[in-house]
Amino acid sequence: MSIHSTPSPTSSRRRTRRGCRCTPGSTPCRCGAMRRPQRTRATCSIFTAGVMPSQPGSGAPAAAVPARPGARQATPAPAASPQAANPDRLDYLVRGAGSSLPVFTAAAPVPAMPWIEHPISGFIAGMVTDAAGRAVEASTVRIRRTGWFRKTKRTTTDGNGWFGMTRLSPGKYHIHLEDRAGKGGRERVEVTVAVGTVARVTLVAR
Repeated sequence: MSIHSTPSPTSSRRRTRRGCRCTPGSTPCRCGAMRRPQRTRATCSIFTAGVMPSQPGSGAPAAAVPARPGARQATPAPAASPQAANPDRLDYLVRGAGSSLPVFTAAAPVPAMPWIEHPISGFIAGMVTDAAGRAVEASTVRIRRTGWFRKTKRTTTDGNGWFGMTRLSPGKYHIHLEDRAGKGGRERVEVTVAVGTVARVTLVAR
């Protein structure tokens, strides 16, 4: 024999939310959806400072609103100092700053550069391209001075097809490309190297 107990209205009312006026057992309680949102305190410094931001695109300046009693006032940012028309950040090294003496009181002497003032050698610079005029990368170039018992110098082109050689004695030089087998090609270009100058040359890879 089973006994079913009927819950009293008082016990059912205790299970509902505080302040709920829905009838127990009839429909689902909707008080949770009808609760009023809680108002939170604004922590933004714009509102605590008493300034209301303007509407986007309205072009109107921000309107001032009275600050709440006891609200913390925002500290305004320091104004940027005006800059000179042509500021020189290193000017203090020569003129000093305030009561500080300058670091450089006189102009620094220019060191002697004998390789520029009294050169004794020359240079060769050139480009290697294909028949269409495109740069050829990683191509080996032979440079050899004319005459007997001369040494052959080698260099490699970079990604732009450029190559160069420094500290060359004045005279005539033969320049030609090296094939994949390590042999010099038949086509060669002759240039004259002078003291303190750069001889330019262009080679075409076949």
